[in-house]
Amino acid sequence: MTTTGSEPPGPLPPHPQSPAEPVSPEPPAGPEPASPEPTATPEPASAEAPPEPSHKASLVLALLLLAAVVAAEILAAVLLRPGRMAHADTAVLAEPGVSRMLQGVAVDPRELAQVARQQHQPAPLVFLALALLDGLVLIGGLALAVPQLRPASAERPPRRLSAFIPSLAVLLAGVAVVVTAIARLRLLAAVDLSPPYGTLDYLLTYGQFRRRAVLIALAVLVAVKLVAFAIFGRRSPRAALRRGVPALVVTSMAAMVVAAACIAQASSSTGNLADAFAAAVVALTAIVWSAVIVSGSVRRLG
Repeated sequence: MTTTGSEPPGPLPPHPQSPAEPVSPEPPAGPEPASPEPTATPEPASAEAPPEPSHKASLVLALLLLAAVVAAEILAAVLLRPGRMAHADTAVLAEPGVSRMLQGVAVDPRELAQVARQQHQPAPLVFLALALLDGLVLIGGLALAVPQLRPASAERPPRRLSAFIPSLAVLLAGVAVVVTAIARLRLLAAVDLSPPYGTLDYLLTYGQFRRRAVLIALAVLVAVKLVAFAIFGRRSPRAALRRGVPALVVTSMAAMVVAAACIAQASSSTGNLADAFAAAVVALTAIVWSAVIVSGSVRRLG
């Protein structure tokens, strides 16, 4: 029996499947991690330019001038000691009022003059007091100038005893000068105000003060100090405005002017009295300044 028409197609053969490829797991959805931004490398700080040779030379010159002033003041206290003149007794007896004071006195003035020649002639004390005050100025100048002359020393830890020890020495020396000046002032005033013997002994022993030489020395020292301060202030204007150095400089100049004024107003016979008074005032000023520096150093040590 024949069939007409096409037979329905049979089931298709199974399609051969290729082996499953491994599927990489997708990352979980979320904010993408921020890529690290490039950090800017810090540029090294430019070091300060070292001071020029002329700058260093000017600072060294100013410090040398200050040191020379201190040394000259110490030498002046020794070199300006009044020397005994050959005819001092004659000059004293010729002063007005001395002959009138000796009327009716049973004593030979020449014998007193011979005794007076053997006594110690006092040296001016005002130069020692000024040397103490100017020594403090030199200490302050060194503290400001050394970091500029040696920049490497500015990075080191400060030596806290660098100003304490010399300031303490100035404080002790100032006390000694004040005690000596006050004792001399009391002695001279007591002797001068004890006529006739005391006054005559004062005139023969302490009445030969070298007033003109002392004033000339003070004028020269003032000029040298002005030059040193001008150089230092011009070469280190910023540093000079710190640590109270300008106030100390002004005090030093004012002390020298006061000392010169005291001696200028006195005569040669009363010059030792004026010298002792000026020395006491200047030494007291040095004590106050050194005490301030010492107390500051002690606070920094603590």
